[in-house]
Amino acid sequence: MMKKFFFEKEFIVSVIIAVACLFLAGTFPREDGFQVFILGAFFFLIVPWLYIRIVLDESIKDYGVQLGRKAEGFFWMIFSFFFFLLTIYFSYRYFDFFSNYVLLKIVRENFWIFVGYEFFLVGFFLFLYEFFFHGWIMGFLRRYFGIFSVIFQFIVFVVFLVLTSNFNWNFFPYMIINLLGGWIVYKSRSIWYSFTFGWIAIILLDMIFLRITKM
Repeated sequence: MMKKFFFEKEFIVSVIIAVACLFLAGTFPREDGFQVFILGAFFFLIVPWLYIRIVLDESIKDYGVQLGRKAEGFFWMIFSFFFFLLTIYFSYRYFDFFSNYVLLKIVRENFWIFVGYEFFLVGFFLFLYEFFFHGWIMGFLRRYFGIFSVIFQFIVFVVFLVLTSNFNWNFFPYMIINLLGGWIVYKSRSIWYSFTFGWIAIILLDMIFLRITKM
């Protein structure tokens, strides 16, 4: 049953801070890639973590930073892999997905840069998204909306992409990962299974993309 939440201080403050983080992360001036890293880490990781630990005085374990339910985590992670690949296949088959998907030329043409890109750049931002949307946002929404928190955090993620002009084919895989990952976190109570699923899914997707585009 949903709680009466509109006048609860924790809910109001959490929403205000979440909106502020999303707005500032999307609009704050940045001049190079390093500043993008810093801003992402600050608004998607440091601010939520400080809010949880200092303002709410809660453990980050309550927001998915734990092993959680291992059996359910692995089961839904494997299920999500199949669903993700099936969705990508239909997108490729009927919407010509890979003609609209973009991977930097330098990443496509150099193996070691590709490895660095996947393991550091993709991994870094996936973790930020994971902690912010599946950890913090879903963590407090679940208390009020239960299973519907999976959908609500997905809507927040999509709105963020729209407002930052990233609602495109390149972020389509991340939208799938966000929705499936939300379900994984809801069932397992851990962001690690969702993060692992998303990371491997993107690496596998990019490998498939390179294979198909070189055919």
